[in-house]
Amino acid sequence: MEPPGRTGWPVLIVLVLLVLVGAVGWLVYLTISPPPQQPVTGLVEPAPTPSQTGGADESEPSDNKELDAWLRVQARALSLNTDEWGDPRHDWAVSTAAEADEAYRRGLYTDGAILYNQAATAMASLIAERDTLLNNRLAKAQQALGQEDGAAATLLFTQALAIDPDNEQAKRGAARASVLGMVVSQYNAAQNLEQSGALAEAAEAYRAIIALDPSYQPAAEGFARVNGQLTEIRFQQALGLGLRSLENNQLEPAENYLNEAAALNPVHPALSQARTQLTIAAQKASLIADKTRAESYVKTEQWRRAGELYEQILSTTPDLSFALIGKEMAATRATLDDALQDIIERSNRLSDETVLRSARLVLSQAQAVNNPGPRLKEQIARAEALIQQAGAEVRVVLSSDGLTTVTVYRVGSLGTFTTMELSLRPGIYTMVGSRPGYRDVRHQLQVTHDNAITLDIRCREKI
Repeated sequence: MEPPGRTGWPVLIVLVLLVLVGAVGWLVYLTISPPPQQPVTGLVEPAPTPSQTGGADESEPSDNKELDAWLRVQARALSLNTDEWGDPRHDWAVSTAAEADEAYRRGLYTDGAILYNQAATAMASLIAERDTLLNNRLAKAQQALGQEDGAAATLLFTQALAIDPDNEQAKRGAARASVLGMVVSQYNAAQNLEQSGALAEAAEAYRAIIALDPSYQPAAEGFARVNGQLTEIRFQQALGLGLRSLENNQLEPAENYLNEAAALNPVHPALSQARTQLTIAAQKASLIADKTRAESYVKTEQWRRAGELYEQILSTTPDLSFALIGKEMAATRATLDDALQDIIERSNRLSDETVLRSARLVLSQAQAVNNPGPRLKEQIARAEALIQQAGAEVRVVLSSDGLTTVTVYRVGSLGTFTTMELSLRPGIYTMVGSRPGYRDVRHQLQVTHDNAITLDIRCREKI
């Protein structure tokens, strides 16, 4: 049977010829209206023809409304490509319209009108169910994809695109269906690689499948599974290297390896234990380094630095005996060091008896230290010499005019004299001369062991 679009033309030509030859004086339209029909939603069986009911030839209809209705629906169907929708109602409607054409050629206008009406009704119902049919095709196509039936999925998505050429789901589905065969083949190969233990190669194979079809869930699951195994392997390798470095007290490499493991699996229980070991080892190493540095300060007699470092150690670990002992010793030795240095740098104060007694006590404390270092030995020697010098008296010869009264501070009044000899310890002495009617004179004398001292003191300036 010919589609209605092609079989309608002979009928029109016949009508025109009838007008031209005068068979009919006006334009012939179908006048026979069939009984009311229910909308056709599926396959519609053709109505009985006059030949089947025993009818005879009929007069030509006065109008063609059934034919016109069919031609309008047919034009709409052509614009929508219903012939590619994969629904049997299209072919049935076209076939029924061809039978109507044939009935018209035979002059069975009533039968023809009924058939045209049935064809138009079937095609109209098909068009009206466009969205339902689209959803049906998409659902079946997705099902075919799930069953890895590429041919069926391709056909169904193609039909869906014929119904709605702009449908994104259908476009994506068609693209997936076109490569489904390749995807399944590569997936089987990836599974074989995984089962043989070639995990890195399997991961790359799964990754290639995902690039080909991102929605192929088995490949995504396979990649996640294999990648998880590879991650665990790399984690265990990094953790093992970190623990081995810890055993060898290689803290920096150990920390690097543990950081690498943490990047792979930050919540692994074994990682937490390893980090605790690293922290303890780092604290121990830092403590050993501080102790070594403090001991070097002690050895070089840098007592204040040693004391500060022992204080720092005790601030984090208050009960360390070596730090407690070291702190006390450093404080004692720092005090002694300061006292000896004061004797050396301010030896002129040793002329004071109180200062001298204190200096002798400091010296005795220094001499009681076991195993003194080079600095202490030098301080003891210098302080001892200065104290000895301070305790030894120096001969001082004074001369005057026998009229001036001479007083030496810290010694007393010497009265008047022309020559007097004194024995004084090293230091600075102030001497004052006074005489009635004369201006007082004052002399400051520094007594040392380096030179013999003579001094003339007398009042010369009258008032």
